[in-house]
Amino acid sequence: MDEIFIQQLTLQAGIGCLPWENAVRQPIIIDISLICDCTKACQSDKIDDAVNYAEVVAHIETLVQQQHFQLVEALAQAISDSLLATFAIKKVKLRVTKPHVLQNCAATGIVIERQRG
Repeated sequence: MDEIFIQQLTLQAGIGCLPWENAVRQPIIIDISLICDCTKACQSDKIDDAVNYAEVVAHIETLVQQQHFQLVEALAQAISDSLLATFAIKKVKLRVTKPHVLQNCAATGIVIERQRG
């Protein structure tokens, strides 16, 4: 299997369970690893045979813009479920970072791995 990665995708998200967090969008940083078979794309050199990185990013951006999530865990799960349902990937590893949430911490977040079936 092969691994496609997208690092430090930075978006503004409706995220958080505190009252003030419902009124503002906050930065999140997403790191993605997509496990898939890239053999056909490697041989053909055609984008139609590959997982299109730009489409993956646009898909995540749309999902993040459409909903408010209380927890980074729920956001990570929603992104993972949607990627697995939409793209020809077997497994996704996702890191969602919420910077400067807690005092004296650069960031907090979650790393999850999900796969088909």
